[in-house]
Amino acid sequence: LIAPSKYQGALMSMHIPSGEVLSLVGGRDFFESSFDRATQAKRQVGSVFKPFIYVCALQNGFTNNSILWDLPQSLGTNDENIIWKPSNVDKVFKGKMTFREAIESSRNIPTLKILETIGLSKMKACLRTFFLQDLVVENLGFAIGNFEMTLEKLLSAYSIFPAQGYKIQPMYIKSIDNTIYTNEKKQSISANYAYLGTSLL
Repeated sequence: LIAPSKYQGALMSMHIPSGEVLSLVGGRDFFESSFDRATQAKRQVGSVFKPFIYVCALQNGFTNNSILWDLPQSLGTNDENIIWKPSNVDKVFKGKMTFREAIESSRNIPTLKILETIGLSKMKACLRTFFLQDLVVENLGFAIGNFEMTLEKLLSAYSIFPAQGYKIQPMYIKSIDNTIYTNEKKQSISANYAYLGTSLL
């Protein structure tokens, strides 16, 4: 890096299914900055959130072979006077593709159309099953991650895939003296949908 002191990052990993935190890096140097970017910093999630949109779609009638279209779109917003014309990061539109191909290549337009089809209310219902009901779904931009989360919360959300549908909370303390702590698992989605979501990843 040209100016390394200006750059920061975060890393976090945990054991599945125990939830025991294996590593946590909140920044480059604690003595330079004690701010923990793994647990305190909220960053826009972007395409990292797309798997949850696709699992919600599977729960609402889509299949891996459903046909989607990656074409230029003009989408409405909460303001009737504003027309939104989203694009893909590569500025290319690839036309007809399957549901699986859309997530494999992380296409924005098909993902937005999925949310438009299933509707914001059903997305909110899915978020409740993911235990992410505090996230606010205001518009279609939610599908491509126009909101912020901490790395810690995102890691916990992703645990539903390897944990066969259970959401695991990170556990920082395993034991104190003779007290052994265990983690509470919450059933989020069925093992079948967790398997399908994992296969999409």
